[in-house]
Amino acid sequence: MRKDSHTTLLAYFKDFLSIKILGKSVLTFSLLLTLPLSCVPSQNGGGGGSKRSRGATTDNSTFSVSPNFGRYLDDNPIALSGNSSLNSADSIGEFLNQTPRFITSNQFLIAPCDSGGASLDQCLEVRETDTSSYITATENRWAFSTDTQEFLQVQTFANMKDIMNKFHDNLEFSYNLAQGYGYSSALPSQLFSSDDNAYWFKSGILKGYSNCGVENNAFYDPAGNTVCLGHITVEPPLYVASDPTVTWHEMGHAFNKIGMNTRHRAFESNVAVDSNLGALFYDEAGSINEGIADFYSLFMNNRTLFAEWALGRYLQQARPLSESESIHSPGIEKTREGRLSYPTYVTYDPNEADKPFEDVHYAGQIPSHFLNAFYESLQDTTICGLSSDLALKMTYHLIFETLAEVGDQTATGSGTLTTNPSNYTVNLDPTNAVEWITKNRPVTFRRFFQVFSKYFLRTLGNSSFAICNGREYYRDDYELLLDSYGLLLFKTYNNNGNNMSTGHSGSNTTVTPTNRVKSQLISKDLLILDNRENAATAFVIDTQADIKSAIESLILAGRVSSISSQIDGNFAFNNGNAQISPGELVGVAVNVFNNSNSTMAGIHLLANDWDHVKNGAPCNNLGDGFPLDSEGAADLTSGEGLQGGCDYITRYNGKNSLLEPNEELAPVCLVELADDEATKWVTQDKMRTDIGLSKSNCLGGESSLKDCFIRSVKGADHAFYSRMDSKKTWAESLITTDGIPEFNTSNVIFFEVSPWIPPGTTFNCRMRASFTNCEDCHHDSTNSNDDYLDFEYSGGKPFKIINFKFTVID
Repeated sequence: MRKDSHTTLLAYFKDFLSIKILGKSVLTFSLLLTLPLSCVPSQNGGGGGSKRSRGATTDNSTFSVSPNFGRYLDDNPIALSGNSSLNSADSIGEFLNQTPRFITSNQFLIAPCDSGGASLDQCLEVRETDTSSYITATENRWAFSTDTQEFLQVQTFANMKDIMNKFHDNLEFSYNLAQGYGYSSALPSQLFSSDDNAYWFKSGILKGYSNCGVENNAFYDPAGNTVCLGHITVEPPLYVASDPTVTWHEMGHAFNKIGMNTRHRAFESNVAVDSNLGALFYDEAGSINEGIADFYSLFMNNRTLFAEWALGRYLQQARPLSESESIHSPGIEKTREGRLSYPTYVTYDPNEADKPFEDVHYAGQIPSHFLNAFYESLQDTTICGLSSDLALKMTYHLIFETLAEVGDQTATGSGTLTTNPSNYTVNLDPTNAVEWITKNRPVTFRRFFQVFSKYFLRTLGNSSFAICNGREYYRDDYELLLDSYGLLLFKTYNNNGNNMSTGHSGSNTTVTPTNRVKSQLISKDLLILDNRENAATAFVIDTQADIKSAIESLILAGRVSSISSQIDGNFAFNNGNAQISPGELVGVAVNVFNNSNSTMAGIHLLANDWDHVKNGAPCNNLGDGFPLDSEGAADLTSGEGLQGGCDYITRYNGKNSLLEPNEELAPVCLVELADDEATKWVTQDKMRTDIGLSKSNCLGGESSLKDCFIRSVKGADHAFYSRMDSKKTWAESLITTDGIPEFNTSNVIFFEVSPWIPPGTTFNCRMRASFTNCEDCHHDSTNSNDDYLDFEYSGGKPFKIINFKFTVID
């Protein structure tokens, strides 16, 4: 369990959807240390973008345009000039579109939007910062010198408006396609008629800030619906707003948020929190978010290199969307063997290919490359033969369908709104949907592309629709392409969803096994605690400064609402000895080990409550053999097959007292107590009773006795690891040059430790684990390898149980 002083925590970015412009420096929770910037003269644009020869600067003075018109860059200066060594001091006026374009007839930079016959008067607005006034233009002529802040605001506004309009055109296309073909679609019929504006933001406004003040960064803030474009710290500054590809990327995040919340917004369900595609410093949902956002750059300019001006020119962090880009390492190419496949390239930075780097932006290259390859395949006359425009529309159609389903808090998937549990097909039910989306069955590469593939079958793969020039896109061709990216990680298309009654009924399309070559699946039993000699069970982070900064960041990000009143607000009991002591709040990175001969990826550890205790005693039939019958295990014959029995899994996650009065969830941590007969594992409330502690002194007060002494912090109760190489831990797989693993709030689980725990008390926290390329974490071999049903993710069946045992030391 012990690891000493060299544990460093990465700061949790508030803007986890931000462009990764920051240098690869060590970040603590309290201090940001950036590396010196370096020039990168060799990142060229690709994919057919237009290039302009250097010439005279276009006149962009006020009266060079008509009222309501202006000029702006319709791609970034490197792409327009073809000069990868372009200097930020060079006048970008040379690359303006020479023909003035309509900006707005409004007094300020405020734009309306419309789609599907619905319209809003104010959809987006742009200012310099959140405290700036709106700019106005003489006679509404939106032409300004390119070295002014006014120009940057017009530039930002025009780029945001252009992509917003194209997004709405594509969304309307998708809606009409779904309605016209009449298949089971996740896009609701109320998409454009709902009072909650499901096709845009409920508030109606997306705000853009052309120079928001952040250095070497840009981000979309999903909480405030704002796009913040900063500047690159060179002299003179390079303003990120001058690179439209970055603006389009950040708008992509905004569109992903719309997609994730489409269904419950259309049904006008009063959800407490929005569904988000990614919620941690690193997870695969966030990586998918980044990959789709990168693809929104291609959506606008049909080029396969992103941000070579704002990221690549001075920071060496441009990102490709195709294996054909020269920025890639040798050996990466458009062949079945050379594709950017999962999990090999999940930590691959093309700018520094020899250094593995866990980051959502670089992991997002795998989905972005697949999406581009799929888009290209739709144009291939031997496969589908669509036009470029229609191919792009169909690619985004499948993205829209997928986001609408995986983020659905009505739990109906592609059905109509219902309160009948027999019709819930995704995310268990409305009560538990957020927990399923973020924890129990989160959006991973496997889940996203399985749902994407299901809608592929319903549309392009449907022979009766014959969308591909009179025929369907053959399923074998599709599976082989998906497999070339290592993403054929499912055995069925899960056509019938995950309902407790109907999830295994009806016909279900299975993947052709011979099409799975690169997509390796590994048994969950090969994920273990590191059991090598002198290996640590976990890394424990407990210094006051680290914990204080971490919790403040988690609260600021909205992941954690509060901590127990039993824990000192300044963490005075945190002693920094890398052990778990009474009164501390600690971060724990469990040291799991890949005991297989292949790479594991998307490892996910859960420390939230689950169904593993019956009548106050732990069940030992969940695959981990814990505890022994002599150590206090529940009686397996009691209530056999019925509610309250160890072989029954709650259908409602223990939250429906009417339908399941004998079912409730239990915290992960049990405590070891000795009586006159034996040493047994019991619930924490049993320990509280034994030592006579008042209920009010429990971590959660009188209302929470089951986790009286040790409890995971809600919202910081799960951890995600990008990959683990064969016969290695995560720390060994991503070891830094100084030999110190870099921990952050995505791979650390936080626990509160009661000050009332007698030193020497031993706990066992039964965490559940799964990983994306797992053979038996997702497929139920007893049901033709169809996916496990949603309710089963309340128990242990789909998971490997990881028993983290420790003794509290004063």
